[in-house]
Amino acid sequence: MNHMNLFLGKTLHLASLSGNQNCIVAFERSKNRYEILVKNLQLHDANSVTAFNMDPTKLSCAEILEACSGKIARNVKGFHRIVLDPPCSGFGKRPDLHPQLPKANFSSLQRMLLSIALNLLLPGGVLIYSTCSILPEENEMVLHHVMEKRDDIKIADLQYDLGIPGIPVEGRDCFLKCRRFLPSKTDTVGFFICKIQRL
Repeated sequence: MNHMNLFLGKTLHLASLSGNQNCIVAFERSKNRYEILVKNLQLHDANSVTAFNMDPTKLSCAEILEACSGKIARNVKGFHRIVLDPPCSGFGKRPDLHPQLPKANFSSLQRMLLSIALNLLLPGGVLIYSTCSILPEENEMVLHHVMEKRDDIKIADLQYDLGIPGIPVEGRDCFLKCRRFLPSKTDTVGFFICKIQRL
């Protein structure tokens, strides 16, 4: 089973969860973060992970799959599972929760990355979208924007009842299946998680 991971921090954890058996692909656009990732993978013998130092927003889906085909297997058509942890404001981390936190607009990049990831997801595949932000603009509204443009995805149940439900947007109650974690209610850093299935 092919997995694609679009973030740095949890790649090693995914390899561990799979018993270092599944083929995992990680994309990191930052050269520094990529080098740290590679060192960590080597340190823990996570040889099921193939890391790429590339920016998925600068490539077509065909180019991404071609790069993977040259490294992990022949004729990679897509991925069964994708974890997308896009750049965000971090407006969920306890030290950053103050009125002076600058609000950068990450939503356009998040929408772009989510669209790319969904195009790489095979039918029947599952994508986990997660940010360390509690702002609806970076979470439910990003999902709503992408869902407005396609009819081949649905929000799926996460199968656990932690945190609190997501926020409906323009009548879309499906976002109640998403989970929000608020420092004031869950005694954790703030973050958001959603499970999306490709139909």
